[in-house]
Amino acid sequence: MKRPQTRYAILSIGTALLAALSLTATALTATAAAPPRFNPPKEFSLALGDSIAFGQDETLVTQIQSGTYRPEDFASGYVDLFATRLATLSAGIDTVNYSCPGETTATFIAGGCWLRSTFGPLPLHDNYPPATSQLAVTLKFLREHRGEVSPITLTLGADDFLVPFLIVCGGQIDCLTQNFSVRDILAQARVNLDAILTALRRAAPESEIIMLRYYNPFDFEPGPLGLVSNAIVTGLNEVIVEVAAAKGARVADAFTPINLGPQPETLCMLTLVCMFGDVHPTEAGYAVIAEQFWASSGYERL
Repeated sequence: MKRPQTRYAILSIGTALLAALSLTATALTATAAAPPRFNPPKEFSLALGDSIAFGQDETLVTQIQSGTYRPEDFASGYVDLFATRLATLSAGIDTVNYSCPGETTATFIAGGCWLRSTFGPLPLHDNYPPATSQLAVTLKFLREHRGEVSPITLTLGADDFLVPFLIVCGGQIDCLTQNFSVRDILAQARVNLDAILTALRRAAPESEIIMLRYYNPFDFEPGPLGLVSNAIVTGLNEVIVEVAAAKGARVADAFTPINLGPQPETLCMLTLVCMFGDVHPTEAGYAVIAEQFWASSGYERL
């Protein structure tokens, strides 16, 4: 099966994937920590992070440009499917989704995610003022609902690479090679994720926190794209696993089911990269990610 050439477009900025960077990533060794304590679901579930939590597909930018954008049109993501599974445990669990496409670990803390910094104060699934950061609105919610929130799911880190690659460098690998250090980006992502998990854990000590281990749609692309993107995804996932272990969080593994199946059939079925050149998941891909969050949560025992 011949795969179409991947096209790089602004719409892919909020993806859970790392774009082609011709640099070698230095993997960080996961910190040994005690297994996270099991925390059952409570009255509220929080979904945080980037476009994977938002449920973005290939239509987002087209909707915005045509004036037809509605966040409710993106209701087939893992968050919605995971919420359906939570409802089998209790019909009263309310899912709040603060995710924003293009959110980096830095903008999660300071505000200014790609969607709103590029297109203006567009509404999100659960809206909040554009000047407010996702972390700030999350901590406010946790203070107002102390002891009532679990689980918290988080997809964050991929856009730390996608923003410099697509926005600053316009998709040019040489630009990234000359101007950016993967090691520095990974180090800063680790600092930011550690700060975010520390704040979440302090505000919600009895919440289940589950992070995403990202997949790589460029895994089998020819040339440096496939080779380098694998190194980058490996480095980022090591950071995520390390921070999660240190803060008593769990990790949902999207890499194994999407990247380790028969290829390119699995990537073409579970992502939009073959059909549209968009690296977001298909509906089937979001279903796989939802299942990974469910498996990581341990809620099946309930």
